[in-house]
Amino acid sequence: MNLSFPRVVMILSILLGLYLVYILPNFISFLILPIILGGIFEGLNYYRRDILLTIVAAILGTGLIYNFYPSVGGDLTPFIGAFVVCLVVFFFLYFATREWNAILCQLKGLEFFKTGNNFKTLEYFDKSLEKYSNNLSVLNVKMFVLTSLHRYDEALKSANMALVSDFDEDRTYYDKQKRGVDGKKIFAAALANKGHILSKLGKYDVALSYYDKALKKYPELTIGLIYKADTFQELGKYDEASKYFDEALELDKNDWMVSNGAGTILFRLEKYEEAIRYFNQSLSLNPNSATALSNKGGVLDELGKYDEALEYVNKSIEINSKSPIAWNNKGSILCHLGRHEEALKCAEKALEKLILATLYFGVPREKYWQM
Repeated sequence: MNLSFPRVVMILSILLGLYLVYILPNFISFLILPIILGGIFEGLNYYRRDILLTIVAAILGTGLIYNFYPSVGGDLTPFIGAFVVCLVVFFFLYFATREWNAILCQLKGLEFFKTGNNFKTLEYFDKSLEKYSNNLSVLNVKMFVLTSLHRYDEALKSANMALVSDFDEDRTYYDKQKRGVDGKKIFAAALANKGHILSKLGKYDVALSYYDKALKKYPELTIGLIYKADTFQELGKYDEASKYFDEALELDKNDWMVSNGAGTILFRLEKYEEAIRYFNQSLSLNPNSATALSNKGGVLDELGKYDEALEYVNKSIEINSKSPIAWNNKGSILCHLGRHEEALKCAEKALEKLILATLYFGVPREKYWQM
């Protein structure tokens, strides 16, 4: 057995529990062991195997008590009763803390998501989903993060898990009843997220059909409008894209993705000053958006503000070094600054990231540059 830190703590907690059972008198001794084990194991995110370990430890503890209290005269009745109490206390603690720990992991994951730390976000979301696999709110953000990391197979797996046939009515119970979230909205968001994944894989027609389903279910779904606008933008239909971004802006002016999307359209239409305003708004809402930082750097490059542009692109690469568009932007800026050797290295980096994305993530090359 691999004695990792959690396992060592687990073993020590059993020994501590047994020791306390031995030294503490009367009824208290029967309650100490499951409380200690339940709290420590649950805190370490151990699950089913810990129930078995706790039962075994409780049996050992009961045996020790019996051996050190010979005055009982061989009557096991009080110890059997105490053992049952031990198990009841443990199971109460286990299930009472299960939901709370799931919520804590979800909140911690959201903190990392806002700072742009996608890997930590996934780590904590996976912990939350181990406890409540039907939490659509977590699955939706997980889909978005996996898509932004170009891990499309995993993102589709999460999407399919979310969109099982009974999810709409039954499996959104946790979100609707426990968290007070509108079940229709989060289910519609799952539809939109799957469409977004398919769009990134170049399956535009199927993606648009998912957006339509999502918006039919929840017409005011901002993320659905954003994704639909993004897909039209990738198809070069900027008028259609602008229409849906405008609708999204009317619904929610405080969504950084909406502002970033609107800025991207204006950027491609060469309306740089207007694009800057939207990217600034996006960054005021989410300062750690690698996409918005890179986009602003690209606009500043077009405006001839090379030093300032380089600062923004460098920040973008610090957050997400896997984006070929950020490296491409940096190469362009360095070229304009006359730093041609460095620019060439950036171009090589951009090509390297593009090839890796094509080989390992299945992203069409002509498509990846738009991400």
